[in-house]
Order: sequence, then structure tokens, then C-alpha cells
Amino acid sequence: MKSRSVFVCQECGYRALKWLGKCPSCGAWGALVEEIEHAAPAAKSAAGVEPVALVGDRDVRIERICSGITEFDRVMGGGIVPGSVTVIGGDPGVGKSTLMLQLCAAFSARAPLYVSGEESLEQLRHRAHRLGIRADGIAVLTEQAIEDVVATIEATQPGLVVIDSIQTLYGRELESLPGSIGQVRYCTAQLVQLAKQRGIPILLVGHVTKEGMLAGPKVLEHMVDVVVQFEGEGNYAYRILRAVKNRYGSTNEIGVFEMRSSGIAEVANPSELFLTQRTTPEPGTAVTALFEGSRSLLVEVQALVMQSSYSVPQRVANGYDGRRLQMLLAVLERRIGFDFLHCDVFVNIAGGIAVRDPGADLAVCTALVSSLRNSPSEDRSVVIGEVGLTSELRQVMGMEIRLKEAEKLGFTLAVTPPTTTQLSLATLQHVQARTITDALMVVLRYQGDWVRGQNVWRRWMIAHNLPRPSGALPPPQLNACSSHQYGEMIHANDANQKMFVDRYHRERIALDYWWMDAGWYPNTTGWPNTGTWEVDRKRFPNGLRSISDHARRLGMKTIVWFEPERVTPGTWLWENHPEWLLPDRPPNAQLRVLQILRTSEGPDPCATFNPGPETVSHVGITWQAGQLALHPGPRGEYAAMRWKVPTNGLYRIAANFEGIAGLPATTSLHLLAKGSTLFEGAINLGG
Repeated sequence: MKSRSVFVCQECGYRALKWLGKCPSCGAWGALVEEIEHAAPAAKSAAGVEPVALVGDRDVRIERICSGITEFDRVMGGGIVPGSVTVIGGDPGVGKSTLMLQLCAAFSARAPLYVSGEESLEQLRHRAHRLGIRADGIAVLTEQAIEDVVATIEATQPGLVVIDSIQTLYGRELESLPGSIGQVRYCTAQLVQLAKQRGIPILLVGHVTKEGMLAGPKVLEHMVDVVVQFEGEGNYAYRILRAVKNRYGSTNEIGVFEMRSSGIAEVANPSELFLTQRTTPEPGTAVTALFEGSRSLLVEVQALVMQSSYSVPQRVANGYDGRRLQMLLAVLERRIGFDFLHCDVFVNIAGGIAVRDPGADLAVCTALVSSLRNSPSEDRSVVIGEVGLTSELRQVMGMEIRLKEAEKLGFTLAVTPPTTTQLSLATLQHVQARTITDALMVVLRYQGDWVRGQNVWRRWMIAHNLPRPSGALPPPQLNACSSHQYGEMIHANDANQKMFVDRYHRERIALDYWWMDAGWYPNTTGWPNTGTWEVDRKRFPNGLRSISDHARRLGMKTIVWFEPERVTPGTWLWENHPEWLLPDRPPNAQLRVLQILRTSEGPDPCATFNPGPETVSHVGITWQAGQLALHPGPRGEYAAMRWKVPTNGLYRIAANFEGIAGLPATTSLHLLAKGSTLFEGAINLGG
């Protein structure tokens, strides 16, 4: 029989007739090892075999052998199939041998055979004693030659065979070392043939490469019936058993285990395990529901966003795909306007679990924005959804199972993409959002007291501008509006304004007015709070009537407020009526204040806006009230906004703030407009 020398790459199986330092296929250095190939004898002609019909006279049902370890049986599709060959891979020290020994104990009534090429008999006995495993009925063979292993299996006919590990076996016919590609392929072929002929299930423990892939030739995965990965971080007690290939079941199932001093224990309710340390929401966290086969698993996504001190900001992901994180950051920056360009970003999946489910996209985005804005998410809330490149939310598999699991664990709010499926949920409020912006408005809290915090300035303005039928200043009004920190000021529309109204109603906060800014100037300077909407009605093609109707049904009136108090460079007022603006304070400021105090010196440039059928002129811009579909003014749904501030009132207040806080007047006004609580003590709402 002729033989020849070939060089085989131990990483990918590439074959060459001469030694090469670098594998041309996978690029590995020093991976080509010499092997001796013996030419096969000439094949003899064989008689043909008659084929049979695929559909027979009777149903064929696959028999399964249950181990009693529920999490293992779940991943295997309900149990081990007789005659099947399964490869179980995992990092060193993850617990593969411990799991195999416990499986042998579970199958002790079937006289299992444990073949160890890595440990001696004394070491196996010590391990079994330490784990408290009763070894009655378990036979052990410490042998590495595949010929001896096959002979023993044929002689004893065990009900289950465990090979620990396939990389330690070798065939005497081959001259290469154990663990080489040729040896692994040859030994696996011998065991597969034996399993099919005798109907004996065989479990092969496999080593993995530094990249986490199963070591040996790729053909190994094609030769066997089932390939599962045993995953886990060394610093965590949790272990995940995940099917990569399964000819007899789903590859979407996972089994969750916990490594203890007494061995590996299955986790019946993994969601509770991963969420036990979560008490109250913190900025930079969000909970999502993963879908794994027939079960849902709730995990916490954590994010930390901070100013970078490097020229190239860091992007670090633990338990999440780094490339997908880059994509989500690009969507948040380009489509919504959040600035992560100069920030270091860190994302972590709590508990050490690896997330591959696209349904976690929305949770990652929520955690990122929550950390960026230092604003926690709603308590007992869960977010689910895949994020597209246009910031739209897309449906994911198993939505009902995910929501049922969240409801079972006591969650009260779920935000998902729109769904046409009718879901029966008793205590879980299900909000359907079309975009990331819509979802963030529902699930993220305002910073601090989100009613008082943003409305100090607005309450003062309302109190000084509402009608005074008795001559006295009206009492303070509780009002609210959407917040620019979530991007909807730039992307305002009918749907997200209603979602904000619903949020206040859900929190049982009774508002007197729903505030809608109607700035007449475009946001061209990059300052995020220079007016919510432009006058071209692009964002509200059907007017504001549906929003006001929605708010009124919930007991709120609506105010449409024209913002004349803040003017930025390049706007219509800045260019055409500089005489209406107060001087720069400080010089060259990027914010100037309209002189709204000159009620006795001439016509008020901020004319009263009275909703009605007539055409109204407002600082040189003509609007037709009917185009906005507003209610008639006398019904009291809308207040006509007009500045009636005592002389020097606005800047006198700003000067007071300047003295209190030591800040420039323009900075004080900026903070007031953003709802800062820093100056609340200086505001006299009664006079």
C-alpha cells in the first residue's frame, strides 16, 4: 500500500504537499503539520442497493431518552436520540467534564460508559466524591486508542457513551499526533459508524479555539448529529448551553445552569436570576426580554457614556456584538441627533450572558440615551424591538411569549414595535412605538422632578400672561410639554405629542395646560431649544386639533405658545428687526432677548394670537387660523399668549438670578427655559 506525506493545517484543514509557514486558507502561522496518508485499496465493484420510499405505511417517531435534567433535555429537543452523536464544546474550565459526569449519573440505570483521555481513574473518583455523585452503574475507561475504545463499547453495549475528549483519541493506523485534524476526523468517523450500527448515543467533549470555535476540522460538525456550546464567563456562576446544530430539534433553545461547589445546577427561572440585583432604575440601564426557542429570558442592559479623553473614543461591548453597537450609535446620532461623537461608550449585559437577539436593540439604545442624559428609565419597564437604519422599530419573534414573561415577573410597562396581534395582558401596559424617539418618550424619565423641574419658567410666564378678569394675577398653573432632551422637539409630530400627554395621565399628574411651543424661527444654529416647530406646518399637516382633543379628553387644556423671548443669529428677527433686541449681555452672546417690555413706547411686537377664522399677523408672518384647526378661543381651550411684563421685568429677573447664582443673565435665561430648578426660590408666582 503506497503512502505519501502531506501537510495539514490544524486550524482549517487546508492540505499542502510541502510545509508552509502561513496557511494560505486561514492565515494561521505555524499550523501546518505533517501527516502520512496511506492510499486506499482499489474499490471493488459492488451490487446496487434497492432504494425505498420516503413515506412508509406507518408513522416513524423518534425515540428520546430523557436525562431528568430539564435544561439539558430542552436543548436536545426533549432528550437524547439513540444512535445520535453529539459534540459539546466549551472553553477550558467552563464545566464540560462536570456536566458529563452528572449526565452519566442521571443515566446510571442505563449502564453508561465514561471514556476519559484526560483524567486518571483516581481523578474521576475524586471529582465524583467532591460533587456528591453516586457512581453506581457508571463504568470508566481511561484509554486513548480508538480501536480499544470501540472494542470495549461493542463488548459492553452501554446505554450511553461519553468521550472526554475527542481531541485525546488517536488511531494506530495514523502516524500524526492525537488532536490533529486527521486523527479527530478518523476517530469521529469510527464512533459515528458505531453509534449508527449499535443504536448507542455518544457524547463527545470537544475543545475550542481561542476564538471560541470548535477545534478540529469543520467537517467534524457535519459528521455529527448535534453540536452544542457550553458558554460562560469564568467570573460568573452562570452557564448557558446553546444548540448550534440539531438534526432532531430546534437550534433556538438554551439551557441555563449555575456553577456551584456541589456541581452544576439547572436554573428553572433564569429571568429572576439575572434580575435579582435590580432594585430601582438607574441612569444607563434598561431591561429587555430575549427569545430563546420556546422561552423568554429577561436581562438587564447597562451602558456608560462619558466624555472621552482620547482622540479616538472607545467603543467597548461585553456580551453584545460590537459591530451592532456601532450601527446603533450611528442611528442615534444621524437620525435623532444625540451626540456620541466625543464620548466613550461602554455596554454590558449583566450576568455575563451573550446576547444575539436583535430584539435587544431598543434596550441598548434606551440604556445609551439614559446614560447620556443621566435620566433613568421607568420603574418595572421592559423594552423590546429591533432598530432599523431609519430609526424605525421592527417586529421580532415571540412577542407574546416575551410580554407574558415580563408580566409574570411583575413588570408594568412594555414598549414594543407596532403589532397586529391581539395580546391578552392583565397587568402589563403595552405601548406600541414606531420609532426610537417615540419609545424613549414613553420609557425614559425626566431628570429629577420632571413636572416641577421643566415648568418653573413656564408657570411664571403663564401667570403673567393669562387674562386677569378681576385684575389680580391668576394662581400658578401646573403645565407641561414635551422635552427637547429626547429629540422630539426636532421631530415633533401628532403621535409623539399624544404619547407625552398619555405619560402624564398615566402618572396621575393632573395638568391645567398642555404646553406647545410654536417658535417662528428655524433651528439653524444648533441650539436645541430655539423653538419646537417651524411655521410651514410640515410636522402637523392636519393641524393641532387632534392633539388638543386628546388632551381635553384627559382633562387638560392646551396652550399654543409663540416664543419671542429667545432669538438666535441668522433668524428672521435677528436680521430684520435688530432694534427689537436687547443689547448683547455679555458682548458677542449667541443668545439675545427680544424687547418685550416696551408696552408704553409703541406697538407690542408680540401681538396677541386669537384663534379664530380671521387672518392673524404675528411679527411679519401671516397665518390662517383655520389652517391650524384650532378650537374657537371663547371655549377656553387655548390661552391667547401675550407678554404683559412690568418694565424691566425680564432682565431684572435675569439680573436677580445672576446675583443669586453668579451666572451671566443670558445663561440664567437659558437654564430657565430648559426648566432648571436652580432659580425656583427667586420666582414670585404671586405678583
